[in-house]
Amino acid sequence: MRYNSFQKKKLSNPTYRTKIISSFASFFLLIAIGLCAYLPAGLDGKLGSDGDKTFTISRALANANKPSFISTLLIAYFFLIYLLIIRGPSSFLLRRFIFLTVAFSFVVSLLWITPSSNKNLHYGLASIIFTFILFYNVTTFYLFYNSKKNDRNLIMFLIIFNILVYITLIVFAILRGNTLDPDIFASAEIFFAILFVANVLFTGFY
Repeated sequence: MRYNSFQKKKLSNPTYRTKIISSFASFFLLIAIGLCAYLPAGLDGKLGSDGDKTFTISRALANANKPSFISTLLIAYFFLIYLLIIRGPSSFLLRRFIFLTVAFSFVVSLLWITPSSNKNLHYGLASIIFTFILFYNVTTFYLFYNSKKNDRNLIMFLIIFNILVYITLIVFAILRGNTLDPDIFASAEIFFAILFVANVLFTGFY
């Protein structure tokens, strides 16, 4: 019975368990970013708008508490993988697993590959992270688009909205360092991260 359930070809209906799992995954993602990255960086005076200081996720990761950040991020990762398994479908499980694994692995690498240590590599890895998160979000919404016949307009809007935010983020990244206020880029970066957390909750509750 369990094997057949795992082999389901369509999204399963949300349950109390999926809601709890997605809530835990989202909670630990927020803890990792907020309490384990931004809080230590802020307390150390590494964030701000003066000089080269910014509020970007990159700046927070460069000054994060690495053990606690890695621990909480891994917990969120395993909760999210478990959520994908129980909601399905099995036909898309591998690619979504790859998207998440690549993105999460590169996020951890940014703890050490900072703009000050290797600027080009850092921004290259950050671009890959944003791209794979976009792939994951769009793939997830595509699955809901095929399953929720009555809510296709809403889901199509979410797909387009995620793509537009991604494009905006890339444009801000290209313009960054010129006349653009770096805090605008930081805001776009944080908003994109929030979209990912919202996607996690969407997967568990919708």
